[in-house]
Amino acid sequence: MPYPFSVSTGEETLEGTIYDRKNIEPSVLFLHGAGNADQKRVAYLAKQMITKKKSSVTFDFSGHGKSSGRLEESSLKKRYEEACDISPFINSEDPITLCGSSMGGYLAVKLLSFFPCVQTLLLYCPAIYSKDAFEIPFTDEFSKILREENSWENTDIIENMKNFTGNVFIIIGEKDDVIPQGVIDLYMNSFEKAYHKELITVQGADHQLHKYLQENKNAQTYVFKKIEKFL
Repeated sequence: MPYPFSVSTGEETLEGTIYDRKNIEPSVLFLHGAGNADQKRVAYLAKQMITKKKSSVTFDFSGHGKSSGRLEESSLKKRYEEACDISPFINSEDPITLCGSSMGGYLAVKLLSFFPCVQTLLLYCPAIYSKDAFEIPFTDEFSKILREENSWENTDIIENMKNFTGNVFIIIGEKDDVIPQGVIDLYMNSFEKAYHKELITVQGADHQLHKYLQENKNAQTYVFKKIEKFL
């Protein structure tokens, strides 16, 4: 059964949900993307986690969903700090799974420096960003950095990827025209110490990957069967 909760962080109030497997503390944290994304997009996946005896936490970053704040006042740094403030709801004594989508994929890797025992990364159409963009609010200045050719090569998460020894799944839509192939290659090449590393391409899907998977049960089942034994 899902249980709503609220967390105060800085000047914001974040709204979240715990998807509870009875008597099991949450060990899965979901991080949604930018644009119109919110925690509801991954509710289907949080419910699937329960079938694997995993409790999960989803939440809306500030400026999204039911959380307070304005999108243009947010930044990658602010989202990182908000995710850290959600951490008390995660049982850090158990192996943790971080599931990030698009911008949330970058944040999941960034959070490897914060969470001590991440076992599995589930990165859905993960974005990556220049270190110069980390503290910049989501304004035209942020967009300008993103438009610079291959700016993502100057990212600040390479060391986190190189040092990670757990499981990594990168799930990408066949028709995704938002995430450059070079970004996916960088992810795949940088997780050089991962215990298990796998790229899953979802045929027919674009960047709205969770929407596609919810509407296409065969594809949803295919992806979940790939990852479930590593949860």
